[in-house]
Amino acid sequence: MQIKKGHELVTSGPYHYVRHPIYAAIFLLLLATGLAIGTVGALLGFIIMMASFYIKAAQEEAYMLEQFPDQYPAYMKRTKRILPLLF
Repeated sequence: MQIKKGHELVTSGPYHYVRHPIYAAIFLLLLATGLAIGTVGALLGFIIMMASFYIKAAQEEAYMLEQFPDQYPAYMKRTKRILPLLF
């Protein structure tokens, strides 16, 4: 992540529903792949990848809180981190 001069917090489009839409897309792709393969290894890989994305998202959010201390807390309260109905 990097902040550019004049950077603004985007809360429209897919960001209206989740704070990390790319992680949501990868989550769904990995889940579908794991289900299609149907092995324990695929499930384990899915769990490991999702844990790493969740940790990375938390690190990014800490950075965003520093950059947008007035806006980001409210944004966090009204949106989910990765999946709209779950978390």
